[in-house]
Amino acid sequence: MTINYDALTAIMPFKWKVQTASDYNCMCVAYVDSRQVQDKLDSVVGPMNWQDRYKYIDGDLFCEIGIWDEEKKDWVWKGDCGTESMTEKEKGQASDAFKRAAVKWGVGRFLYSMEIQKIKSGKDNRGKNCPVDEAGKQIWDVTKYINDRLGKNSVSVEVKKTIEKSKVDSYSPSTERYNADKGGAETVYKTVSLSSETMERVRGLNRDGVTGSEVLKNYLGRYNITNKTTLTAKDLKTNELVVSVLDFIDNCAPVI
Repeated sequence: MTINYDALTAIMPFKWKVQTASDYNCMCVAYVDSRQVQDKLDSVVGPMNWQDRYKYIDGDLFCEIGIWDEEKKDWVWKGDCGTESMTEKEKGQASDAFKRAAVKWGVGRFLYSMEIQKIKSGKDNRGKNCPVDEAGKQIWDVTKYINDRLGKNSVSVEVKKTIEKSKVDSYSPSTERYNADKGGAETVYKTVSLSSETMERVRGLNRDGVTGSEVLKNYLGRYNITNKTTLTAKDLKTNELVVSVLDFIDNCAPVI
């Protein structure tokens, strides 16, 4: 079968979880679990047409997901590394690597375009920070609370934002502004001529709330050392140069 990229990148059901909790508030992000990703792959390409494999590179666990391409009569592989979870380190790392590899295929990539949700913070019965409602009571179902607070199904709310962002056909990796309501730096898009393929590669670098543009900038130091250049983020104005940095990143161990 031909790989259906549109179906892989399509919006799918998601949940909310607390990413960070301070004495003042809890920052919540949208996510999907590994079983949802497996179900997505099963439904789009078929259970017998995808597989995953794992390997360690410089101490990092990488997962690669292969999808059978009927036209090429071969497996096409894309992968990424994972990070350890706070509870089950190895299992969490494998699950994270699997989901990140799936993002390279477009599964769940829309999540990176969604705004972080802020909830008040309180203390649980162990004295640890936890999300609480307006009355100060602990929130046990974060997904339901956020969906109810948004006033409608969160998918429909966030899909509109994602669609608007996807309409942007020009990309600038150099300009950002701080937006406290959105939890940090927000990328501002300007007129830079990049092909749709290059833009997809940049977006594919998104991870854990870090934009693809930030990842590009984080690698520039290593790129300059290797290629004996003195590039800055402001120099990334052509498709050819951005592709060159992307190719360099593909051959490096991740910084982020």
